Amino acid sequence: MQSFEKRFGHKAGRRAWLGFRSKNDPEAPTTVKNRFPYETTSAFAKRGLALPDPGSVHPAPVAPPVQQSESASAQGEFGNVGAELMRDLHMPHASNWELVSARESKTGHPIGVLGPQVGYFDPQILMEMDVHGPGIDARGATFPGVNLYVLLGHGDDYAWSATTATSDNVDTFAEVLCHDKFHYRYKGKCLPMQELDRTNTWVNTGPGTPPDPGSETLKAYRTVHGIVYARGKVHGKNVAFVSARSTYFHEADSALFFTKMNNPHFMRHGPGSFRKAASFMNFAFNWSYLDSKHIAYYLTGWYPQRARGTSPDFPILGTGKFDWKGYNPSTHEADWLPLKRHPHAVDPRYLVSWNNKQAPGWAAADDQYDYGPIHRQQMIADRVRAAIKGGKKASLAQLVKSMEEPATEDLRAVKLLPLLKRVIGNPHSPKLRSALSTLMAWQRAGGTRRDLNRDGVYEHNRAVELMDAWWPLLVRAEFEPTLGKHLYSQVQGMLPVGDHTRGAATAPDFFAGWWGYVSKDLRDLFGPKPRGAYSRVYCGGGSKAKCRAALRDSLRQALKVRPSTLYGQNDDCSGDPDPQCYDQNRAVITSAIGIPPAPFQNRPTFQQTVSVKKNLP
Repeated sequence: MQSFEKRFGHKAGRRAWLGFRSKNDPEAPTTVKNRFPYETTSAFAKRGLALPDPGSVHPAPVAPPVQQSESASAQGEFGNVGAELMRDLHMPHASNWELVSARESKTGHPIGVLGPQVGYFDPQILMEMDVHGPGIDARGATFPGVNLYVLLGHGDDYAWSATTATSDNVDTFAEVLCHDKFHYRYKGKCLPMQELDRTNTWVNTGPGTPPDPGSETLKAYRTVHGIVYARGKVHGKNVAFVSARSTYFHEADSALFFTKMNNPHFMRHGPGSFRKAASFMNFAFNWSYLDSKHIAYYLTGWYPQRARGTSPDFPILGTGKFDWKGYNPSTHEADWLPLKRHPHAVDPRYLVSWNNKQAPGWAAADDQYDYGPIHRQQMIADRVRAAIKGGKKASLAQLVKSMEEPATEDLRAVKLLPLLKRVIGNPHSPKLRSALSTLMAWQRAGGTRRDLNRDGVYEHNRAVELMDAWWPLLVRAEFEPTLGKHLYSQVQGMLPVGDHTRGAATAPDFFAGWWGYVSKDLRDLFGPKPRGAYSRVYCGGGSKAKCRAALRDSLRQALKVRPSTLYGQNDDCSGDPDPQCYDQNRAVITSAIGIPPAPFQNRPTFQQTVSVKKNLP
C-alpha cells in the first residue's frame, strides 16, 4: 500500500490499492447470495494503526530456510485433525463441491458431487474408511494417523464435505518494545517474551527422506498474542510484529466436529444437527451437507471481533488497548463472531464452492487479493444454473459433468478471450489475425486442455501454447507502464499473475491470478462498465488506442516464444516440450516403485456422488 502511495500520491495511491485489494468486489462470485457483513471498518481506520516505517521491517525467522528435500514429514495426531485437514485441503487444485436442492432435482431429492483435493502421492496420503459402532456410523475419506473418524464422507442417510475457506482468522499486532528487543509493553507492564526452542533430527528411512542424517534447532519468541515473525519500527519506535491466529493453542478443539458428524443419533435432525456440529469446528472451512430432504452450507471458524474503529487489514498496536473483543491471553480465547453471522444457507436452489468468496459483504482476508469478477467457481456454477434454468431439473449425471468438464478448462480461454478479441479488434497483420483465429476457435470448442484421441498432443495445442506465452506478456503490457516496474512486481507478491509455466512442470489450477484485474480494467475502457470499477484505467493510461496497440504488441511477442522456452526448462519435459507434458498431474513419490504422471485434471483427489432417497428413522 505504501508503494501505491509513493507511485500515485497519498489519496490516489490508497484508492488504487483498494482496487487491487478486491476486499468486497461487487462482481465477485459467491457461494450464497445473502449478505453477511464482516470486517466493514475502513482499512485506513486510524485507531491503533501501526503501519511500519518504510524500509524498517526485517523478518525474524525461527530458523534458516530448510531445503524441501531435507524436510521431514510430521506425524499426524487426531488431536490436531483440524490443522491436518486445513494443511492438506489447501493444495494447488483445491477441493470443490456442488449441491442441488430437492425442488430442482429430477429425483425430487437433493443431489450433490463433493470432493476434497489433497494432492497426489504414492502411496496416497488419503485413505477410505468404513466405521460402525456405538455412536459412530460413517464411510469416507480420512488421513493415516488421524483416522479415528471419517473426515469427509457420509453416514447412512446424509453426506458432507469441505473446501478451504481462506477467511480472515489471523491478525498482526505490533508489540512496542521496552528495555530490549525481547521485552514488550502490554497493559502498562513491560513483559518478557517467551523463548521457544526445539531441535529436530532426522535419518534416512527410505525413498523420499533426506539422504544423510541431520538436525536443526528452531528458536522463536512468543508474546501474549502469538509468535514474532518480523521486527521493525512504527513512528520511530522499535516493535515486534506478531501473528495472532484465533486457533492458536486450540488446534485440537475441532475434533469435536468430527465426532458429531460421524454420530447418526446426533445428526438425526438434519440441517439443525449440521449447524450444531459446525459450531464445534474452529478452522476456516466451507462445509456442505445434504440428506434426502435438504442441502445446507456453513462457513466454520473462529473469527475475531476486532476492537471498534481498528483496521482489519493492517497491523494494530499490541499494547492491550486494541485487543480482540473479550480476548483472554491466558487461554487464547475471545468473543468470536457468533455462528449465525457466518455465511450459511439451507435449501437454496443450488450451492457451489471452489474456494471462492463466501457471501456478499464477507470481506476477503487481508492476504486474499483474488476475489474479483472472474473465479474458477463460475465454470461449475454456470453449468449448474443452466441445468435448472427455466423449470428444468438437474440429474446426478449432469452434476458430475458440471464438475468434470471444468477440470480440463482454461479459465482464461473460457472467461477472457471474447473480451480480449474485442479489445484487440481487427489488426492488419496477417499473423495477428491468424493468432486470434486460432485462439477463438479454441474458445468456441470449450477452451479445454485435453488430449481426447490420446495422441500425446492437446486438441487445440497451438492455441494452448499461444495463451501460455501471451498471458504474462499481456498482463505486463496492460499494467506495468502505469504501475511502474517496482510496484508491478510488488503486487505480484500479493497475487501472482497466474503464469504456471514458471519453474518446475506443474498442473495449472487457475485459482490465483490476474484474470479479474484484466477483465475489470479492460471493461472500464472498452465497456460495458463494470460494477466497482477501479480508481483509474491502467491499460494504455486510459487511451483506447494505446491500450489496443500494447495488447497487439504483446500478442506479437508471444508468437515468437518457442515451446521449448515455456515447457522445456526442466527435466520433466525437456525431451517433450509441450503443454500436455507440462500440465500432467505428478504424484509425490515416497515408495520404492513410482507411478507415471496422469493427464491433467484440475479436480479433487476423492469424490462422492450423492443422492439420498430417504432418511432413516
